[in-house]
Amino acid sequence: MESIYIILLFLLHLICFINTTNDLIQDLLDIEDQKCYAVALDAGSSGTRANIYNIDCFKQYYVPNLDYRSSEVQKQKEFPRLAQFQTKVNLLKVDLFMPIFNYLNSIIESPKTRKRTPIMLGATAGMRLLTPNQQQYIINESITILSQSEYYFPNDPKEQKKWCQIITGPQEGAYLWLNMNYLLGNLNMENLNKQNTVTTIDIGGASSQVAFVPIENRVEKNNQNMDMDIILEKMDYKKLRSYTFLGFGVNQARYNIIKSVISNSENINLVQNKKNNEKINVYFPCANNGQKIKLPENHQIYAVSNASDSAKFLKFKREFKMQDYYEKLEYLYQMNWQQVNLQFWGDKNLYEKVFNAAYVYTLLQEVYNLKYDQIVNVPDRVDTIYPGWDLSYLMIRIGNKNSQHDKNYHIQDPYEN
Repeated sequence: MESIYIILLFLLHLICFINTTNDLIQDLLDIEDQKCYAVALDAGSSGTRANIYNIDCFKQYYVPNLDYRSSEVQKQKEFPRLAQFQTKVNLLKVDLFMPIFNYLNSIIESPKTRKRTPIMLGATAGMRLLTPNQQQYIINESITILSQSEYYFPNDPKEQKKWCQIITGPQEGAYLWLNMNYLLGNLNMENLNKQNTVTTIDIGGASSQVAFVPIENRVEKNNQNMDMDIILEKMDYKKLRSYTFLGFGVNQARYNIIKSVISNSENINLVQNKKNNEKINVYFPCANNGQKIKLPENHQIYAVSNASDSAKFLKFKREFKMQDYYEKLEYLYQMNWQQVNLQFWGDKNLYEKVFNAAYVYTLLQEVYNLKYDQIVNVPDRVDTIYPGWDLSYLMIRIGNKNSQHDKNYHIQDPYEN
């Protein structure tokens, strides 16, 4: 796993961020008693989610105030997958970005406000599965489209590649960890010294990530550091460990299993014979060749994406115990399909949800080594914000003016080589 370095400073219990231009900052500073916006496009393996954050404009040279208790702080809508345009890049603008811009314009109505609203795009595992050439074509076209939009997007080609990029798996895990712990109020000096941060697990469509502050020393593998450095103002650095498993998201796992089934002619005959009650056994190495991640003991676990979706499908609310999850799963899989249909009558995508529920448990147990009595938090929202990775990515890009003029407030952009 690549070595990644993070340097973070905290100002007034908010994360201080950089990498924007004086023009944008000055526009925000000149606004009084108005609302400003920032847009993050999360180009995931299942769809492109447009997140609009409603923030107070910059005042006193500080970062914008994100009042995440407000119901208006975040609006989002999902659009087609960015990766699906691998063979039709010429349709990106019409079929993906124009609908996104129409949605943004319906909320951000003033052309002047749009001009000062930063927009950025981060693509995840769905794009990482493409070839390098396919990735480059899509990203280059996306940069061109964003730079020609009404919204703020930097002119500097070097900055453009930071505002529209494919993020790595460890980055995705680290951004989620930052976002979750920020929203939970854990990112302050007192809590960090007490090791009060939580472990985050993301089970997406094409990959899965876990990130946590390790208790033991960093792991060395092939002379590569497995940890990221977090250096905080007026205190020693902490370590953040982030693992990623490409191909271990629910959609990719389901695809691999179906592929395994249909590759065997005997299985095809079993599936086609509807009256045949024989079982089909499929081997899929969920445990990554038998390796298990050792998570810190006594850390709270927060799981998002398909983990929270599957928990909701099994009628859990904000948390579940692994034992309770297993018992509901066992009850579900003891029913025949007709009984399942009656139990979840009218539920869309029932096939996928039944598979996902079992796969999520297997992944949590086999890869992340969660015990039977482990409590897993699965909040749909933290206050009013969806706990994804994009908010950290967005805020890091926005920055503040102090970081440009005062070295005491300067921080290095995470993952910048």
